[in-house]
Amino acid sequence: MAGIAPSTENWPRRAKRLAVGVTVALLLSQFIHWKFGYICPLITAILLQDSKAQPFRQILVTMLWVTFLLFSQSLIFLFLSPYPVVFLVYVCLALYWLYRWALESGVHILAIAAGVISLTAIPVVVTIDPITAWKSANGLWLNFLLASLIAKLLFGLFPPRYNGELDGCHDHHGPAGETNAIALTMAVTMMPLVAFVITFSITDLLIPIFAAFFAMELCSVGAYREGRAGVLANMLIAGIGALAFYELIVMFPYPIFLGLFAMCFLLFWGGKIFKMTGSSLYWSSGINGFVVLIGGAMYYEDSDVGISLLKRVVQILMAAIYVWAAFKVADMCRYYWSRYSKQGTFKS
Repeated sequence: MAGIAPSTENWPRRAKRLAVGVTVALLLSQFIHWKFGYICPLITAILLQDSKAQPFRQILVTMLWVTFLLFSQSLIFLFLSPYPVVFLVYVCLALYWLYRWALESGVHILAIAAGVISLTAIPVVVTIDPITAWKSANGLWLNFLLASLIAKLLFGLFPPRYNGELDGCHDHHGPAGETNAIALTMAVTMMPLVAFVITFSITDLLIPIFAAFFAMELCSVGAYREGRAGVLANMLIAGIGALAFYELIVMFPYPIFLGLFAMCFLLFWGGKIFKMTGSSLYWSSGINGFVVLIGGAMYYEDSDVGISLLKRVVQILMAAIYVWAAFKVADMCRYYWSRYSKQGTFKS
């Protein structure tokens, strides 16, 4: 999902664009608190790894899809909340349909992300406190809007300067010919997690939200081995980076240093991503965990930020490990089913 768009543009310019944009989104989420504000830097980081900005018309179309998916699902879940079995069956079927539609339609990645979040976060909110469902949908919608505008602004401040033509093209689709299998894997992976969070009324939605993004990333990668690397990236790169960032903020507890340190960390991170080396995909995966950690736990005046940060490191690690394990099991089941089917094992 969060793949790096290939480009002939010099990597330092792409790194600066990413660093400035994510820092702006981070500062907004830190000092202007709104529902699920930690998602804004994450979406901004995804958009700024692209090779060009969205045209305003595409932003409008994408935001219409985001609006429809977030608010229509909120309404549906409110109606289905008295029927828990139907509720869960609908979540499973909707996840399958959503990702299959995303693979076949070529819709922008933001619409896919909005759809998956609406089927993982919104149902949990509805079961815990139906009154806040619309507020949550509003907060999620605001994240997508702000991230789109920030990315558009940064592509305007740092317009792409290409050095020649690029062979091939880049898109966010899954592997050709595997649409049904990928969509089914996505649904089967997320369904038990959503059911678990709903059953035990877990109010912290970082795990299902991060798991949804990580699962989408694995679907684009298409292999559990890369998933294992993604787990390590999120655990080591994101966790260590966030803890080091926190220690610096503790030593220099002023808003200006929050922005400066974030800029420095993200410039370094952007360089690792856009140099397009063998480890670039791992750094790209790791930046998702990093911005979620510092965006979700580091509110400037939070006295328990250290404990909150450690808790969130464990949460994203658990989410990543769960998704990777679920994909591995799905791949194994698909392999053995295909093998035994060819041998006629299931024939009467």
